[in-house]
Amino acid sequence: MNADFSSALSRPKHADLRNAVIESLKESLSALRDFLGMETIFVSEIEDGQLWFLAVDEASPFLTPLIPDNCIKLDRTLCYWVCNDILPQIIQGNDPVMQTVRRLREDKNFQIGLHMSVPITIHPGLPFGTICCFSMKERAPLSDQEIRIFRTMADMISTNLRLQAKISGFVEPIGEDLARMLSAPSIRPVFQPILHFASGRTYGFEGLSRFTDMPHYSPQDMFRLATQYGMGPKLELNATNSILDEAERMQCRSLVFLNHSPDSLLAPSLQARLESYLKSDRQRGLAIEISEQAVIQDFSRLEHRLSALREIGVKIALDDVGQGNAGLAHILALKPDLIKLDRVVVAGLEAHRENRAMVRALLRFAKDIGCELIAEGIERETERAILMELGVELGQGFHLGRPAPLPLLH
Repeated sequence: MNADFSSALSRPKHADLRNAVIESLKESLSALRDFLGMETIFVSEIEDGQLWFLAVDEASPFLTPLIPDNCIKLDRTLCYWVCNDILPQIIQGNDPVMQTVRRLREDKNFQIGLHMSVPITIHPGLPFGTICCFSMKERAPLSDQEIRIFRTMADMISTNLRLQAKISGFVEPIGEDLARMLSAPSIRPVFQPILHFASGRTYGFEGLSRFTDMPHYSPQDMFRLATQYGMGPKLELNATNSILDEAERMQCRSLVFLNHSPDSLLAPSLQARLESYLKSDRQRGLAIEISEQAVIQDFSRLEHRLSALREIGVKIALDDVGQGNAGLAHILALKPDLIKLDRVVVAGLEAHRENRAMVRALLRFAKDIGCELIAEGIERETERAILMELGVELGQGFHLGRPAPLPLLH
């Protein structure tokens, strides 16, 4: 069995709900696949980083086991990238977008004849899963009529799911909240200053998000839930757009730090937005923060994207260094321009000589590889004083400035 696939995991929590819907689909899927002249069609559910196959119809067995109750890692599927608006719903084998597909698949030889994937939803704007059809062999493009019929099937499945959810009394308030946030994001950007210790001069700002329509959810909760529902990259891109829109409105010329996961960095629309921001004022600067805790399956795919971002003038920062156990590997692989020292290390400086030794070692290491060190989470004057004594020049934290609206012409 392909290592990406599994039948050993627990079935999704929506199993009873979707079984009532899927039973009615089997004959329809077969007829639709025949009508489209495709090799494979399936309906899936997205949950907790997996894409579950709920109903499958194939002209002949595929190379991997596309059978109900099997699942595949979500980020290995084209459906995931389609749901996050990183790939188009229709991909033809000779499209230029195939280069992006191969990078996302981490397979330079990957080829597909035709692929179409459309999200299905219980809460509009928040994918429950997808209906997808594909052929590995080259074939003629789908006609407008074929595309309409396929999308109508997706709408019918979505409507049936909502109906069954009401009948069964299934409610999921967070799904409604997250769907609203993704379809019409109400994000209030705030900016936390990063300062030079000696002069108090502003080095830059970290752009952060506050979700004004849902104050009962912390920003960390919102991003975690979006990731759980397979929509993490889309919410990150929405947040970045809001932060950059505000920075432009306030004529910011300081370095702006943006938080992104490895997956969202692969979105072509992200590079276009960053490039537009930098080109509109040559005095502007941007840095992308990648957490030390981020799970990076394949560094080569990420390195390609980081190289493209560096070419347009974006700096790369490794965040949360000292909190996880992947720090050195990430530093060596990503070659960051900036290292952000986590609060876990800063908080123990006064009491633990090991923490001070770590800071000294990282300072020497940063100097040797030509990057700067920023201490995060500074909450007391004693912490700032010890960091200065150790040789750290840049810092961020509540003691230096809380997240707040961006000052005009800063």
